[in-house]
Amino acid sequence: GGTFPERLAEHVQRRQDDITPLLRGAAESGGDVLGDTRKASKLAFDVLKYDIYTKGAPKTPEAAKEVANELVDAASATRRRFLSFVAKSAEAVARDSAGKHDSASTATARAKLAAMEARWSGSAGLTESVINL
Repeated sequence: GGTFPERLAEHVQRRQDDITPLLRGAAESGGDVLGDTRKASKLAFDVLKYDIYTKGAPKTPEAAKEVANELVDAASATRRRFLSFVAKSAEAVARDSAGKHDSASTATARAKLAAMEARWSGSAGLTESVINL
């Protein structure tokens, strides 16, 4: 029960309570995700330039170059998805906090606009699987 502003504040608090552990987990694993993807890219680039910088090394096979390029792409996509998830989650918390004292009509309008935006842009960015490296 309660007034609309009270219910809105409770709803915002529940969403923030739900997302806070996710953000903490992302912060704790963030170093691993970012570090692992950076290391994967570095090692892939090492494969790509090995024959250039290693005297007497045979030319790197095309199959190895293809795999290295795929690894660079996968690491980049994983890093981008991880950072996008963290940024969107933090933005949602900030929007919730800013709108805590909105009127019922403002809150309804914001919710409808957000739903329309999600339909137009698609929500695949958050629901796609993250590539395990």
